[in-house]
Amino acid sequence: MRTLARTRAHFVTALAISAAFLVFPNLTQAAYGSVSTFLGRIYAGDGGTRTAALLDFPEDVEITSDGTFYIADTYNNVIRKVTPSGIVSTFAGTGEYGTQDGAGTRATFALPRGVARDSRGNLYVADSANNRIRKIAPGGTVSTLVRTGLKNPQGVVVSGSTLYIADTDANAIRKVPTNGGRLTTVSTQVRKPKKLTLTAAGNLYVADSGSYRVLEVNVRTGGATVIAGSGAAGYWEGVGSEARFRNIFGVTRDGNTLYVSDGDGLTDYVRAIDLTTRATRLVAQDSRMLEVNFPAGLRVYNGHVYVANAGISTIHRFNPSTELDKEQYIGSTRFGDVNGAASSVLLGRPSSMAITSDGATMYAIVNNHIRRITVATGATETIVGDIIDGYGEGSANQETPRVRFSSPASLVVSPDNAALYVADRWNNRIRKVDLTVTPVVTSLITGAGLTNSTGAMNNGYQEGGSCVTESLGQAGCAYFRGPQGIAISPDGTTLYVADSGNNRIRSVRISDGQTALIAGSTAGFADGTGSAAKFRAPSRLALSLDGATLYVADTGNHRIRAIALATGRVTTLVGSRQGHEEGQGVNASLSLPVGLAMGPDNLLYISSVGSNRVTVVNTATGLLTHVAGSSQRGYRNGTWLQARFNSLASLSLTPDGTTLYVADSWNDMIRKVDVVGGPKFSQAAPVYSRFLVPRLRQATSATQRAYLDIFGKNFRN
Repeated sequence: MRTLARTRAHFVTALAISAAFLVFPNLTQAAYGSVSTFLGRIYAGDGGTRTAALLDFPEDVEITSDGTFYIADTYNNVIRKVTPSGIVSTFAGTGEYGTQDGAGTRATFALPRGVARDSRGNLYVADSANNRIRKIAPGGTVSTLVRTGLKNPQGVVVSGSTLYIADTDANAIRKVPTNGGRLTTVSTQVRKPKKLTLTAAGNLYVADSGSYRVLEVNVRTGGATVIAGSGAAGYWEGVGSEARFRNIFGVTRDGNTLYVSDGDGLTDYVRAIDLTTRATRLVAQDSRMLEVNFPAGLRVYNGHVYVANAGISTIHRFNPSTELDKEQYIGSTRFGDVNGAASSVLLGRPSSMAITSDGATMYAIVNNHIRRITVATGATETIVGDIIDGYGEGSANQETPRVRFSSPASLVVSPDNAALYVADRWNNRIRKVDLTVTPVVTSLITGAGLTNSTGAMNNGYQEGGSCVTESLGQAGCAYFRGPQGIAISPDGTTLYVADSGNNRIRSVRISDGQTALIAGSTAGFADGTGSAAKFRAPSRLALSLDGATLYVADTGNHRIRAIALATGRVTTLVGSRQGHEEGQGVNASLSLPVGLAMGPDNLLYISSVGSNRVTVVNTATGLLTHVAGSSQRGYRNGTWLQARFNSLASLSLTPDGTTLYVADSWNDMIRKVDVVGGPKFSQAAPVYSRFLVPRLRQATSATQRAYLDIFGKNFRN
């Protein structure tokens, strides 16, 4: 595609233009901004047995008559296949986030959440984040069946030559012919429908998550009737509308029985509904996150119920008649969780890294664990943590209580490299990991109240000291709500915490856990001093090299804020709106900035999850420039404009300021960005292809204009 730019010039004397006088920049790319993979892979486990499979939040499963399983491996962005003999392979998808059709080995998906198979062996996929329905032929070739008209579809079911679709965010049930054609609406009498299954008469049973009910939808009239559920959230076994569900995720039918997946991630259920009496009963329950956790799609095969556990990345099998007959049928651990040499390392959702002052060792939060990584070789080992969310302090190898975290968001190394400090997000606590002993030992620095909570649970806000209690509102105790960011003073005596849920920035005295407000109050945006300032979901922090200024990724406001620690005065360093425009101060824009890393020469590096870009701002001038990332979600190494990321998290810079490490969370990787030499790029340089010189004459006045037509790309004015 060609872009035409017209350049205006004033001529006061005779002017001649020739190509010899046109000078264009050398566009050869330097190493600065180039991206490579340090550790991890998008997904793994092909060729192994079913119990060794590595799935990533799978949300649906389909089972053929011969016992072949097809799995919507949602966050791996692939469709997996498990043969009757238990061998795992990828049926379609590369693992990259995208919309590419074609051979299964080249096709791409974006969070596939639903699968269904027709009698001819075609597989239909609810490609949720692409708002599309994809069709996979028996040989693995992928095509797009529905390209437009859907909004986050999450469930599909086939009836003859018709595909029914749970159009979740549109609050509708749709249908389309399986061989292609017009998308039409079946019913709008649903709220957030998740999954579908057929009635004996060819109508639909719907897991209607928004109304906390199981509905029957007539495919001819669109009318909906309640099978079970009162319409209020909760758990209660009963008949019809007496029953209550917490969150209905999936539904499937076996004869005269419906099976439903339900729960909230803390306590989850597989439940059954007798279609004659409409009475509900419990099939399986789990509060330990071992067998049922965020259950989604279900299927029945040979008398057993198979459940896709999104929360623990397994397919579990249950005998609905015998409580003790159950099995972890497919899947090993949540995400990838493999240590060892760099070539074999698997990372599951890396969220934060910190590098020791000598640059030799990196510590990373991965899947509720803390790993120690040798920077020179990439070899890793887990030093503390457990895959299961929870709270426990003590030695890393103790059994009771197990040392556990609940989605820890970030960590920092003490200046003497003797300890780690962790913002343990859903435990609402700030914790210490003593690195001077083996095995390492954790302890509480400060924070009280709820453990293993969720964003919906309000742990409250209170300044205070360290208290060992899970009670709320206890006098003298410090309370956080989902802290995400942490930084440490140069002298190692004070921690700075982004208390995200409370929209405040706070300090913690390490010696006794006493907290104090630095800035912030209720959610909003305002510069000012102390409580007069406002933030909106601040996430990560970075401290200036002299320790005088604290920088805040003010994620919800799409800004980077600066706090003068001596006075508590908050100002805006860069950003004013959501976007990804380079510029100075408020003329630049960011999109959900989440990661910060302070470097030499006043350079503050920023990762933005909304744009999948890494940028850098000069804290002295406020000038924001591009470092790496094409803004397209996916996975790709290469130059600064070629590189792709998928849900960026934290950043960590080597002590010499030459290499930036990026937690590429949904790609399950830690990536490397070369930042040798400092910023070189803003936007892509103009490239010309040809130009036209008009016939020029001597100017007769200072206001006379002439035009030069230049053809090319990347012109902006």
